[in-house]
Amino acid sequence: GSGQRGGVGAAPQAPRGVMDDLAQQELFEATAGLGNWHEVEKKPQYLANREECLNCLQDLQLALQKDEDGSIRLKLGEWKVLSNHLVPLFTSYREDHQISTEVLKLMVILTTRVGLFGSEQYQHLSHLQDYKDAFAKKDVFIILMGLLVENMEEDEENDRPNRLETFKAVLTLLRNLVSVPDPSAGDAGFTPLRRNMQSTYIRHFHDEGVLDFFGLFAEGISAEREEEEDQAWHLADILYHICTHVDPEELMRNRKEKNTRDLADLLERDKVDSKIHAPPSSRHSRFGTSMMKVDADGSMSVSASVLQIASVNKGGTLWRKEFRNAEGRGKKQNMFHNPFFVDLEEGSVRDHNQLNTYVKNSLEGAKHHPDAVLAGLKKFFEDFVQASFSALVSIMRSSCSSVKADERVVGTEFNRPHLLNFVSWFLEFQRHQYGVEVSKAKKSGEPLPVIDIASIQGAIDLDMIQFTTARLREYGKESGIHASYLVIVLRTLCQQIKTISVVTESTDSETRDCGDLLVQNIVKDDVMAHLSWIMKNYSSRSHDPRILSYTIEAFHTMIRLMTRVSERQQGRQVEFQVEKQNKSRLTRSSTTTEKEIAGLADARVVEALFFLLEKYKRHSPQLQSMLVKLIYQIVRAQPTNIVIFFELTYFMRIFRLMSDPTLSNSKSNKKYAEMVSLLQYILRQFFKCAETNGCVFAELLFRKVQENAQQSLLESHTSEFAAILDNYEDESYKRVLERIDAGETINAMREKQRAILKGQLPWTPEEDSVLQEKYSMYADHPLFADLLASELPDESQRTSAQVKKRLVELGLMAPRGVKRADEDPDAPEGKKAKKGDMKDVEMEAPSERSAAAEEAAAREAEMLEEDLQRLLDAAFDSQAPGAAEAAKEAMDLEQELEALLEQDGAAESSSSSAAPQQAASQPKVSEAELEAMLEQDDQVGSSSSSAPKPAPASQPQASQANLSQTADSLERDLERLLEEAPASGGASDMKASQQRASQGNSSQTADSLEMDLERLMEETPGESAPSQSGPKAGAEERQKQASQAMSQTADSLEMDLERLMDEEPSAATQEAPGGSQMPLSQSGHDSLSQDLERLMDEPSQA
Repeated sequence: GSGQRGGVGAAPQAPRGVMDDLAQQELFEATAGLGNWHEVEKKPQYLANREECLNCLQDLQLALQKDEDGSIRLKLGEWKVLSNHLVPLFTSYREDHQISTEVLKLMVILTTRVGLFGSEQYQHLSHLQDYKDAFAKKDVFIILMGLLVENMEEDEENDRPNRLETFKAVLTLLRNLVSVPDPSAGDAGFTPLRRNMQSTYIRHFHDEGVLDFFGLFAEGISAEREEEEDQAWHLADILYHICTHVDPEELMRNRKEKNTRDLADLLERDKVDSKIHAPPSSRHSRFGTSMMKVDADGSMSVSASVLQIASVNKGGTLWRKEFRNAEGRGKKQNMFHNPFFVDLEEGSVRDHNQLNTYVKNSLEGAKHHPDAVLAGLKKFFEDFVQASFSALVSIMRSSCSSVKADERVVGTEFNRPHLLNFVSWFLEFQRHQYGVEVSKAKKSGEPLPVIDIASIQGAIDLDMIQFTTARLREYGKESGIHASYLVIVLRTLCQQIKTISVVTESTDSETRDCGDLLVQNIVKDDVMAHLSWIMKNYSSRSHDPRILSYTIEAFHTMIRLMTRVSERQQGRQVEFQVEKQNKSRLTRSSTTTEKEIAGLADARVVEALFFLLEKYKRHSPQLQSMLVKLIYQIVRAQPTNIVIFFELTYFMRIFRLMSDPTLSNSKSNKKYAEMVSLLQYILRQFFKCAETNGCVFAELLFRKVQENAQQSLLESHTSEFAAILDNYEDESYKRVLERIDAGETINAMREKQRAILKGQLPWTPEEDSVLQEKYSMYADHPLFADLLASELPDESQRTSAQVKKRLVELGLMAPRGVKRADEDPDAPEGKKAKKGDMKDVEMEAPSERSAAAEEAAAREAEMLEEDLQRLLDAAFDSQAPGAAEAAKEAMDLEQELEALLEQDGAAESSSSSAAPQQAASQPKVSEAELEAMLEQDDQVGSSSSSAPKPAPASQPQASQANLSQTADSLERDLERLLEEAPASGGASDMKASQQRASQGNSSQTADSLEMDLERLMEETPGESAPSQSGPKAGAEERQKQASQAMSQTADSLEMDLERLMDEEPSAATQEAPGGSQMPLSQSGHDSLSQDLERLMDEPSQA
């Protein structure tokens, strides 16, 4: 990063990182005043002028603080000031408090990383590695340890000045030095001794007791959490960089096991190399014989050619799919390209790092430490986990959650990756420690111990799981796969899931239930859908292979955990709740293991998994088994999924895999037995399909990728795959072939499909004729548009909105908002045509009913009754308890009303012969007299009903009066119900599914009641009215007036019912006194049912 600044005519300035001669001379004089080496009594000794040395130290500190472009820092590094002057000065004058403090401050500034770029960044790194090498001495660590102990706690007797500042400076210096990555082969300044400087520091930490100090200091930070955030991060960074070079499994393994493992690894590697570089045969291939060679270890090699070794190489297309390890741009820069970032190198990460050849030290052997150092580290980590781990993780997580990525400064940009790796390493360490305890218990025959989840609570609690899943969304789907950060997030998620898997296997019920709860919360955070999305959108060329390996491991383990939780429910079908967050919207759904596996039946997922399968030589046995099992599960989820592999590219890759001598003899190498079995299964299924469909060989030439919805001729790929398996006998596929045979081209069918999706398909005369013929039949039905759409041909795929729009174009229907011609403006509000009953209704009913609609009234009534019965059955079978009760109540009420109507009709027909004489004797009744009569009858209704008397001569009038009285009482009950409905708006709501079900069934009940009331009000006056042969006209006039009063009451009652139906769907549900929820209209329906029963009983009794 060099450049020039200045406007036109300005003098050229020195490039960035370059000092002028005057500044360089002043800097050199300041460094020369620090002192130098002298020979004293034939021994080299570093001597300095105290006053001059202090002045020079302060001048250097001031210069570095003003160094904005890094030129002074780079020049001091080039002159090796720290190793040649500062470290000797620090060790020689450690008793001089003033000099040692100033030197310590200057060393902290020099070892702190700054934001340099380009070549200057690598120069800065080389200088930091020089500084780290200068401190890799035992005497320096002794001095630093002494300063830490002296300044850690307050001492009233010997209180040193600037005690706290000195302590923080030493801790910061150790953090800066440990954070510097070791140089690897090819780096500037690399030497064989420098490649293991971190191991040297770890050994010094153990030998000089620094680990014990770290443990004591961590306990103090846990007690003062809010005030020690910076020091907590310093300590965490030191411990993290120790963990990067220590294998947690090696800490728990004894020396004998380690030696056995090393020998087994060497033997296995030698066996594989011998098979690959097997010598050719000495016989000619024309002889038709083979030569077999048996080695001392029992392995065999077979050859049948002379100086020729058969091999199948990759094509150019497959080579171009290999990972390129790009640096990335903008916000997606590859973090692993940053030379200052140090990733985990030991433990289970080595198995995944084998897949990415660009990872440093991925192909080298594991780092070894002395047994004494391993024992000390084991004890330290065990005590640290018990005492301070959760508290330290909580402090780190709280600081990382509130800082965005673009707001971080140099030195803190790796806080999130360090936190996630820190958690990953300690979770793996805890599992290995628990595994050792379990093995000891099994050997001694004691009960299995319970894993201590309290000590690692900060790593697997809900807060940390939500932090991890939030990073999964951020670096996954939201950013379009930020590869480098996503690798670390998936690594932490895998360790959390594997630890929870151990928890769910615990013998303690409370611990096991805690694990089940954590599994449900992980599924609830929509982790499975994000893992599936990563596999579908994985690109082998631009995305790190470890993304796919960690995703497979996490998905496979989660499927096992979900299955385990389901099996504990004693055979009940278990559905896991899922909350999907899309920006500010939150949706809830449910999922099962079968749904998650079925969601992976995608050609992109299979392509990614098979690409990883080809890296079998770099797989660990665990990853190999999980990968093969996951492919098996996808293939066997549906019988048609096997067709995905019926491509020539897959068969060529299978041939190349099976040609490898490593896989040729699976008996001697059981590691790849499952993979060979999978490949054989794919081939068997292909030739089994060939027995039914001879054209399957031609299908190898066509990709089985999922088509675009606008170009796909089938609803899903399942129809196409099923047609291939059964010789194209699938119904959906047969329809496409029939259209092709009829002369329709593929492009024409795709154009039609695009027009259908956009709603732009032209209407045919046949469809218009269907609308014109059938519309009168369904005109009054609330779902008339859906019914008409079902009458249209299936290939048109018309929607209800399109049907309504076409009805307006044909003139069969008026647009919404146009007033109906048959609507009486003076009619009551409730009797007018209801508008906007449904939100998706765009058009109004026709202005005039045709004659055909009148003729089809009977058929429509029968159809509505059938639809009502079907809806009631569906509601009764639904899962919502409120819906089932409402449906049952509506069904019972409907049956009871039908029976009452039949009884009422029979009673009225039996008394029709005496009606003329009874009606003729009645005087003329006015409207006021009728209302007074109704009030009087209402008061004596109870006594008359309990003691029935013979019917008087005025039976029709009494019957009409009772009916009017009952209707009036029913009207008042309905008005009270309507007034109470709005007051329940503050009641608690039910679940969405129960609310919709209860509202739907309540609406059906109201519809049924309305129909029965209309029939009752139409039949009752007619049946009780006198015949036309009545002798007197006055009786007919009085009968007419009573019937009009009855009609007005019935009309008012009908209007109230319609208002009730309109308001019920939007009414909230009220909570029952017992805490359970019930529909608001349930009590109203109960009262309505009782009133109707009384209404039916009184005419029959009369």
